Amino acid sequence: MNKTKVMLVRGIRKKVSESKMKVKLENIALKIVSEIKYLGVIIDRNLNFATHVNYLEKKIGSKLGAFCPISMNLTLYMRCIQSIIASLFEYCSSILFSLNDYNVQYL
Repeated sequence: MNKTKVMLVRGIRKKVSESKMKVKLENIALKIVSEIKYLGVIIDRNLNFATHVNYLEKKIGSKLGAFCPISMNLTLYMRCIQSIIASLFEYCSSILFSLNDYNVQYL
């Protein structure tokens, strides 16, 4: 089983037909994908990280829902938010600088 995949990184305006592309490594055809998850960050072919923002939003939403029962204790709730939710933003936070305005507002 081969886990190796290929992603064509290109600008938004550059049109390249990926359906005609075939990439082989040691005579094994590699799968061409539009996004790759690498070290917890979802990288898409346009490098705009919109898919990663959607992933973060869902992950944060599910964690916030788990904290609803303790939301009455505000001190404990804020500690949980700081320790768990903030860590999602701090990990690979440098990509947040490259987000467009829409994605920043979305988060």
